[in-house]
Amino acid sequence: MTNIAQDRISLVLASDDNYASWMGVVIFSCLDKTPIPQRLDFYILDAGIASVTKTRLEELVASYQATITWLMPDKKIFQGFTIKRYGIATYYRLAVASLLPKHIDKVIYLDCDVLVADDVTKLWQVALDGKIIGAVENLGIAPRGLSIDRQSYFNAGILLIDLAAWRASDVETALFECMRTQNESLQYLDQDALNLTLRNQWKRLPLRWNLQPSAWSKVEKAKTIETGYSRHEFVEAIQQPGIIHFLAKSKPWKSVTFHPYKKAYLKCAAIIFPDAVGEIHTQSRDKVERILQIEKQLKNFLRSRKACPLTYKTPQSK
Repeated sequence: MTNIAQDRISLVLASDDNYASWMGVVIFSCLDKTPIPQRLDFYILDAGIASVTKTRLEELVASYQATITWLMPDKKIFQGFTIKRYGIATYYRLAVASLLPKHIDKVIYLDCDVLVADDVTKLWQVALDGKIIGAVENLGIAPRGLSIDRQSYFNAGILLIDLAAWRASDVETALFECMRTQNESLQYLDQDALNLTLRNQWKRLPLRWNLQPSAWSKVEKAKTIETGYSRHEFVEAIQQPGIIHFLAKSKPWKSVTFHPYKKAYLKCAAIIFPDAVGEIHTQSRDKVERILQIEKQLKNFLRSRKACPLTYKTPQSK
């Protein structure tokens, strides 16, 4: 029998109030897909989440007998960091080792624009083989001016972190120094800082643990060879994703977005935050735009046929 008390899985998310509902979708999908959700401990790096939303998330997590802890970082330590469109919460992952309780020596970090499609226990059990983090290669265009080979540049939206090794190597100090000295020149801000600091210190995770939107076009255009993954790994990730990442312009709560797993995401979101999904109104301009994008609609239809069916169950009330 599994010893739940001794075999905890720690997960970290960071959000402000704008993304709090979508963070709730991440948490819910994680709980739903984990056979023993009581093992899950969620640590939320809070950038100003409304109390009413916190209460809803606390009730959700409690209904699965999991735990949720709110941590409020001091925003002053990120003073001077470029924000752009990302918000201050994106930087919170840089201080994860000092923000979390010292007894925690391993975590899974998740962005708020993902949908968990498989048991995160499988990700948790991946051996890092002496590396500080596990991550998936970023499939998009490589950032400018980093002198990092595109296949050696990882996406920071899903990370498996050895916090003990992170602390021992004082990664946090190096990250903050990188941000202070190169802040203005970093195209993707904290993700660039993580790549520069952890160069050669990350293990390549299976692509299915961070399925990115460009995976479909890589297969369709026979460009998988340009990445560090085989075509077979791409097909497996598309058909059997572990975590789906709706990064950049593929946000499923945007009315004009096309994505093979958008319907699955919205159905999941509607279970716990029906009011948030109900607020997604399609402007007349958006309707016209969608009608004109016939090619994208057809492509998305064909891609959706290759996607796996995803369903989520309504959580039981306490």
